[in-house]
Amino acid sequence: SRYQGQAGQPSCSSCEEGRFSDASKQATCKVCPEGWGSNVGESKCTQCAAGFFSRGVVDDDGGWIKCKPCTVGSYNSEEGQTSCKVCPSGTFLNVTGSPGPCLKCPPNTFIADDGQEWDKHRGLLDCLRCKNGTFSNAGSQYCDSCPAGYRTVQREASYHCAGCEPGTFQEARESEVCQVCPA
Repeated sequence: SRYQGQAGQPSCSSCEEGRFSDASKQATCKVCPEGWGSNVGESKCTQCAAGFFSRGVVDDDGGWIKCKPCTVGSYNSEEGQTSCKVCPSGTFLNVTGSPGPCLKCPPNTFIADDGQEWDKHRGLLDCLRCKNGTFSNAGSQYCDSCPAGYRTVQREASYHCAGCEPGTFQEARESEVCQVCPA
């Protein structure tokens, strides 16, 4: 929709993104509320879709904020949101504008950050490998250590601790192999 804030002008102007005019003879445009946005010249605001957000304030460039996509590593699953949530520990998102859910890191990897920093959840490369002698299942925040007398083993797509076989032992934690008992 359009407005004109000055007398004696030959034409009206279109409302900017994030603003609207819902009546004729308007001197200014109204600002869309938080969680809502509009395109240039629209007569109403619409709720931001899931995966997008709007704060309803002036952005860093001095323009009115429209519905912006959530960055990689973050999401929101509902319409009309004013912010995005960072993926929880053990998960990532490598696309913008996602409604979620975040994807789990594969077995034997982890992401320790628990939803604080989006740039630690941007993709599979942010899933850190467990060190030798430790393990994790898909979507883990940390790697677990096997206690003395156990070793790390893989069964199908998961890792776990298994006791040393009879005739073998393991004194140390975080081991992948058991030692043969001496004669």
